[in-house]
Amino acid sequence: MKNTFIFFIFIKIIFSQTIEVELTTLSTLDDESVHIEVLSDEPKEELILPEDISSPKFFTLFYGGSSTNDDLISIAIEQNDTADILYPDLNNDEDLTNDGAPIIFPLSQNSITFNIQAEEDQEQITRLKIFRKPEFPDSTLSFFVDEEGNLHPHVTNLFSTAQKMNSFTGKARTFYFDDRLSLRKGFLNIDNLSIPIGVFDYNNNGIFSDDDDVLIIDMNRDGKLDFLHDEDIYKLSDIIRIVDKNYQLSYIDKYGKKLILEETDKEPTKYFSIWNKKISYNEARYELDQDFWHYSFTDLLGNKVNMSNYKGKYLLLNFWGEWCAPCRKEIPDLIEAHKLYSNKLEIIGFLKTYKIDYAKEFIKENNMYWLQIELPKDIEEKFKIRGYPTNILILPDGKTFFKNGLVDIGFFEKYIQ
Repeated sequence: MKNTFIFFIFIKIIFSQTIEVELTTLSTLDDESVHIEVLSDEPKEELILPEDISSPKFFTLFYGGSSTNDDLISIAIEQNDTADILYPDLNNDEDLTNDGAPIIFPLSQNSITFNIQAEEDQEQITRLKIFRKPEFPDSTLSFFVDEEGNLHPHVTNLFSTAQKMNSFTGKARTFYFDDRLSLRKGFLNIDNLSIPIGVFDYNNNGIFSDDDDVLIIDMNRDGKLDFLHDEDIYKLSDIIRIVDKNYQLSYIDKYGKKLILEETDKEPTKYFSIWNKKISYNEARYELDQDFWHYSFTDLLGNKVNMSNYKGKYLLLNFWGEWCAPCRKEIPDLIEAHKLYSNKLEIIGFLKTYKIDYAKEFIKENNMYWLQIELPKDIEEKFKIRGYPTNILILPDGKTFFKNGLVDIGFFEKYIQ
């Protein structure tokens, strides 16, 4: 019996395919989203400053690698005619006198990176990056800034409204764009295909093997590793269908430098979003897990909402937040669609809120006359919502839906018949 067991293990090892992937590149996600940090006259937290700083400005960067609840890195800045002199609190102790020499950020240079090293582990490094202008193609860059680096008025208005900063003008050198280098990527070579693959340090702590971290595979063949397409995004524990076999992650280097996928006979992980293999990679259409119609929720007014009541109609699930500038941008189009297709279309907002009272006030002021539900964690996971806004339009057949980020009235004109 013992020999039979050993033989079984031997056969499994021989015929079970494993694929090793070296993740040699560290980068940002391949999306074209932006985050803006505005310089202020006062710091957000009490700081000890170097004596030679005379008239500093301040800003903060999000940092998820701290072992405490403090997830902001404070940075003091002095500006002259040729450069910005930066004093980052790299050890996050609110003392800017013990972090080494200041960093010179010349005006001729577009970006600079801060490496934040964990005290207990010298290889655990979080990398934060700031930009004067986003590193986008010219066609995209021109939407955000002019040649001098000033924000365009429409971007300034969206940002200042969302952040309640009415005095912000978007003038160059009053803000930075920022991002994080938290994607380790390489190529998955399988069946004569070379598929981009990466591990994203979701909680931004310099470790790539936490439960919150995600695997991103270019399943839709757009050449990008981003958070915009849910067929590309997997938990590290997921069972993944690649080409015509199922795989699971059997090993990942703590610092994201290497991973191993192992073939398995387990079934792929099931979500509400099920990629339809019969449909083109380039079409954002999905099959809906029918469990969705058995769900019920409580809206912001305390009313019970049964999803089964909406089956047979066009149903838009709008995943949004009151803090999200692109979410605000699409609201007039949602209102127009709600009126134009009132006899065909229902809208349900799933609100990812930071300030529920402010969100309720915002909904009322903007005449968003459709149901609003505070987004449950399981629904966020089931639909693999990774960015905001995300819009899911379920067709009257109750089985098929389209998925987009930001939408306008043209989206509804295209799909509602």
